[in-house]
Formats: sequence, C-alpha cells, structure tokens
Amino acid sequence: ELENTLIVLSGDNGLPFPRCKATLYDTGTKVPLVVHWPGNISGGRRVTDFVSLTDLAPTFLEAAGDRIPPQMTGRSLLPILKSSQSGRVQNTRNHTLLGMERHVYPYPSRALRNDQFLYIRNYQPRKWPTGEPQGPTPEIDFTDGSWPKFPGAFSYNIDPSPTKQLLLDQRDDPQIKPFFESACGQHPSEELYDLSLDPGQLQNVSEDKTYGKQLQILRDQLTSELQASGDHRVQVSTSAASAQLSRPNILFIAMDDLNDWIGCMGGHPQTITPNLDRLAKSSILFTNAHCPAPACNPSRSAIMTGISPHKSGLYDNGQQMREVMPDAELMPKTLTRNGYYSSGSGKLLHYFIDADSWEEYYPEAKGENPFPRTLYPDQRPLSLPRGGPWQYVETDWGPLDATDDEFGGDYLVSKWIGEQLRIERSRPFYLACGIYRPHEPWFVPAKYFEPFPLESIQLPPGYKSDDLD
Repeated sequence: ELENTLIVLSGDNGLPFPRCKATLYDTGTKVPLVVHWPGNISGGRRVTDFVSLTDLAPTFLEAAGDRIPPQMTGRSLLPILKSSQSGRVQNTRNHTLLGMERHVYPYPSRALRNDQFLYIRNYQPRKWPTGEPQGPTPEIDFTDGSWPKFPGAFSYNIDPSPTKQLLLDQRDDPQIKPFFESACGQHPSEELYDLSLDPGQLQNVSEDKTYGKQLQILRDQLTSELQASGDHRVQVSTSAASAQLSRPNILFIAMDDLNDWIGCMGGHPQTITPNLDRLAKSSILFTNAHCPAPACNPSRSAIMTGISPHKSGLYDNGQQMREVMPDAELMPKTLTRNGYYSSGSGKLLHYFIDADSWEEYYPEAKGENPFPRTLYPDQRPLSLPRGGPWQYVETDWGPLDATDDEFGGDYLVSKWIGEQLRIERSRPFYLACGIYRPHEPWFVPAKYFEPFPLESIQLPPGYKSDDLD
C-alpha cells in the first residue's frame, strides 16, 4: 500500500521572530516541501521550481482523479512529480507571488520572488499601525501560560518573545536601533533585494539607480500577474484547470512553524532531522516552496481550501475561518464526496478542527480541540529567565522526566496516524497529520535534549552574553 501512498511534508510559515513570521521575506515565507510517492514518481531529486503551498490542494485532487474547482488559484504539481528531472523542471515556474494583508494589524503588501530578486510592494506604508499602547510598557504576568491579549502584545505584527523584548527596551541604544528599525520601522512603498549579494534580504536597493531597469520589470510583472489572478488590490479574476490520474492514497504531514532550517535544506548546522532527510533523499525536494501567507490561520486555511488569502480575505490569525469563508469546502470533505476516506489528527487548521469536514479525527472532532493530552511542567517558566513584561512564557523550554507516551502531544498524533496506516480500507484514504512542533514551547522528554549539551550549542553571530540583562 505504501507504493500508492502520496506523502507530503511541509510547514505553514516561517520563524516566530522579528522580521520573520508575518513578513514577505524568506524567513517568513520559505518552507520545506517533501513529496514521496514511491510507486509513481522518481525520488532522490532536488527541484528548484518555485511553488506555493496553495498548489497542494489541486495536486491532491488531480492525483485522486477529481475535478479541480475553478476557484482554486494553485497549480497542480503532478507534471513535476511525474517527470524524472531535477533542478528547474518547468521553466514557467521561475518565480512565485506572495501576499500579506494583516497578521494582527493590517499592512497590505504583495511580493514577487524569483532566483535573482525579491520585490515587495507595500500598499499603505505610511499607515503602519504599530499597535504599541500609549504610556509605559504594561506589566503583564505570562507565567499562567495563556495566550497574550493585552494591548500591544503583538505590536508591529511580531509575536511576543525575549528577542522582541530586547528590541523594544533598547531601541534607543545606537547598537540596537538599526535592528529595531529593520524589524519594527516603517517600510518604504517598494523594496528590492539582490539575492546574489544579499541572501538575507537586509539591504533594500529599490532606490539604487543601478537597479532601475530591473525594478521596473518586476514592478510591471507583479502588477500584471496580480491583475490576471484577480487580486482585490487590482480587481480582476482568473480560474484554474483540471485533469485526471489514478487515485492514490494521500498522506499529508504539516509541521507548525517549520522553516527551512532542516538537514536536507542545509539549514542550521546542528539541526538533526535524519528521518526527514531520508524521506527527502528518496523524494522530490522543492527548494523554492513558499507558504500562501506568513501566518498560521491564512496559510492553513489556504492550504486546506486551495483558496489564496487575496481571494478569501482571510489574512489574520484573529479571524474565524467559518465567518470569512462560511461555504468553503475543505479538502477532506471534497475528497470524501469523491470516494475517499478522510481522517486527520493534530493541528491542521488554526486551533480548531472543523468537525463536519472529517470522517474521523483524533482527538474526537466534536470537541474542536486538535491537541491530544500533552505534559507540561507544573511551574512555568522553567528555563527562560524573566526578561521583562514583553516576555511570552510559551517561548520556554526544558527536558521532561517522561517517556514519549507520558509526554503525549505529537507522539500520540504520530502513533494514531501510524495505526491508521495499518488499517485495510476498501476506499483510498486522505490522512492528514498535524505536528505541533517546532512551535513553542519546547518541552519534550529529556532524551531529546541529551544529544545537545548546552555548552555545545552554536550561538548566532554577534550574540552578546548580556543581551537580555
């Protein structure tokens, strides 16, 4: 049965740090994408075609032999999967479009990313709603573990963290101010980054006359493609195509906040991901995959519906998907209507399940809580020093004196998924596995900390021992 099981692994958006998540830079949008289908595609390939995770929904439908609804904006990846080539398989996939309307606060922008450049257009740069409250920084106790809701918690569209705390508290320090401005400052109407010279996308060259011709080309291309796609900023519409193939099983694995810092993508040198690397080695590894939006709710909603945020209007983690898209049909429901058995476990949507879309779910779908029991320390924070009122307890970490089963969490999700894979079914299946880590907090059984003695951890360049003092 494995020979006819389509396995897909990816993330939803980038790192939850300043100038990362909720931005259109690679640290906010670039994700791994691994596709494994041993009986149908040639593995051991690395593909550089630009793809969007919105392409997954039409890919699943085409692989299942179902019609691709015209409202879907993604393009099926099956032609790439079915080829035997590495590198750039389809010459037309030489760029991708990216979009942002809001995270917590609105900041509409669109981007075009190709091999040479990242071009960003910010539509309301002078209306940057920082979200900072008036008066002194509020003294909030985060040790209860609840999601911060006080005014200013997500100012500048950045999740609370010690890194953000440092930037805010020391913004007037001449050494810190450039980093504060880079993450929290007002953006210009256009940004252009030369990736050959600036892969980190830190030096905006949009006003450098040397790049004038290239800037105009990218500006025109973005406008034209937004019009063709029906983006509400230019108000035109489009549709997608359909095709038929045999009906495979589909295993979709989604990992929360998984950026491209993994072994097979040449990420952090201490990242150890042997199973993911082994899967990638025998699969097609897309090295230019990007999420539909750099935040959980819009990205996951787009993945599960095949409808991009610029079509749905869902850009904010605070929005309710069923209020924005009351009639949207999720992928498991569509596949069930077409003869599949659809089941799932873990975080696949933004902290809810949408019970009516699934035939079976673990934990039980009617509770709308996608998380199984998970062990947490009795007292928190455990390892994170109290850095100030902006500190968010969820960025804490520590080893737990527990077995995998006692810990629960992702282990129970994976265990349930494994049990489902062993069940003989008369119908092809769509099985979705939502892994919550590397989303914070990082509490896991002690055995997972043992390979990484604290003194062996490689700190980022420029780190100062008194940064959080």
